[in-house]
Amino acid sequence: MRAERALCLVRVLVGVAILVPSVAAAESRGRELYKQHCAPCHGETGDGQGELAYLVYPRPRDFTRGSFKFRSTPSGEPPTDADLMRTLTNGLPGTAMPSWRGFSEADRRAIVEVVKSFAPRLFAREGHPVAIPDPPGDLSSLATRGRAVFQRMQCYQCHGQGGRGDGPSSATLKDDWGVPSRPFDFTRGARMRGGSMPRDIYRTFMTGVDGTPMPSFADSVPEDERWPLVAYVMSLSRGGARAPTRGPVEVREVEQAALDPNDGIWREGPATTVELRPLWSRDEYADTASVRAVTDGLRLSVLVEWEDARRDQNNFRAQDFRDAIAIQFPVAVDGEAINAADLPFHGMGARSRAMNIWHWKADWQADLGRGVRDLDAIYPRNATGQYPRDSEERAQFYTGRAAGNPLSRAKRTSAGEELNATAPGTLTSQPQESQELEAKGVWAEGKWRVVFRRNLESKDGENGLDVQMAGLAHVPFALAIWDGAAGDRNGQKIVSTWSEMIFPGGGVGGGCALVRLPTRHGAASAAILVAVAATIAVGLGARRSRRPR
Repeated sequence: MRAERALCLVRVLVGVAILVPSVAAAESRGRELYKQHCAPCHGETGDGQGELAYLVYPRPRDFTRGSFKFRSTPSGEPPTDADLMRTLTNGLPGTAMPSWRGFSEADRRAIVEVVKSFAPRLFAREGHPVAIPDPPGDLSSLATRGRAVFQRMQCYQCHGQGGRGDGPSSATLKDDWGVPSRPFDFTRGARMRGGSMPRDIYRTFMTGVDGTPMPSFADSVPEDERWPLVAYVMSLSRGGARAPTRGPVEVREVEQAALDPNDGIWREGPATTVELRPLWSRDEYADTASVRAVTDGLRLSVLVEWEDARRDQNNFRAQDFRDAIAIQFPVAVDGEAINAADLPFHGMGARSRAMNIWHWKADWQADLGRGVRDLDAIYPRNATGQYPRDSEERAQFYTGRAAGNPLSRAKRTSAGEELNATAPGTLTSQPQESQELEAKGVWAEGKWRVVFRRNLESKDGENGLDVQMAGLAHVPFALAIWDGAAGDRNGQKIVSTWSEMIFPGGGVGGGCALVRLPTRHGAASAAILVAVAATIAVGLGARRSRRPR
């Protein structure tokens, strides 16, 4: 009996050894990830007042108010853990809230616990999901009935007769914070923030969207009319629900890494679709970019393609904004490993790690071969006598050039440049002698095609300015795109989260640059407790063996 009790004690202590460190580690890990990736927008205390909150619209959610838009529970009830996981995993299309699918499930659950900690009174209660029946097999055939429901419930008052979010009441709607709240445009069904699949739409109808004018229809729409309403709303979508394409960019080996976007090598091999989201929500934007990459063993060439209805290459007047694109890479130090969840915040990085940014600009592309254009390109008949002529002798009239400002050069040698950043507001152009990036962009038929090319191993490798890719298997990257026609500039842009490039021999995608060894703190603590438990068990066993039978 004593031996059995000893064995039970061993089991308990071993369980404690494993459980206690893991729970504490998960909590610590969640707060670390939240601070690094979520706090820049949502704030360190979850109040939605992060340092970057002013750059995004809709505003980041204030978790402390206990109001969550997308739930499977009735209005006013807390969301379930599965609801929060769904938002973390899928993001909110059409907004700055990205998908964090690249994080492990354990890391996402750890972040969920942090979010819940900001509204303890709300999450002291348990939410009860609404029942969602299986959709009928002939769902699309119910759209006609659904239109009648749409009319009877006066959904058009907000969403408009065509479902474009332009109903008579749309201009007056505000959320609980007094901020204008535009009804969703159903013609963009694939971007429904609560999900675009039939069950997602049904759930949103039944639960409402807390904090907004969108109510729950659980008490006003009979069960036999709910799926028809879903069918009608889905029929309004121009593109239907599209599953996002994810995956790494496979870097192909070629004889020569091309710079020309129209080179034949780009017609070979697969392209990877990278999902994009606007920081400032708007109707029209490129929601994806296509990425290809090749290497000749010495250089890397990356082709990025995205839709843009208008070519914007002028940047002279206050009302003019250029098209542009940037690729961002984290700079590893001394070959260190970078796991996916340990990457810095995708919005210009963090002070703990420098970002190497390759930036192509459409106006620089137009300047190549003919000198930097000026106002006379827009106003050719403007009198020029009031402007000093561009000459070395009159350089004092061009203070930017006299100071060596790289943005004020008289001639361009490339349409792109390399920059560095360690956080928002720290963007810095590299010195001219450090610029090794080549870039070329071509616009045709409503699409930009831009190629970046640089040596795998740059001459600035030792000073920590450049990403060094020679010998790496996986390289993380993120995209930012500016649409001049939409007024994009500075922090107003369309962005991706981290993706990765896999070089030849790099194996399957793992979301990291290199594999990092696990830390040993948790293992050491467990080993100590296991050893103590074993010692107790041995001691008890020995005492038992000395007792007379």
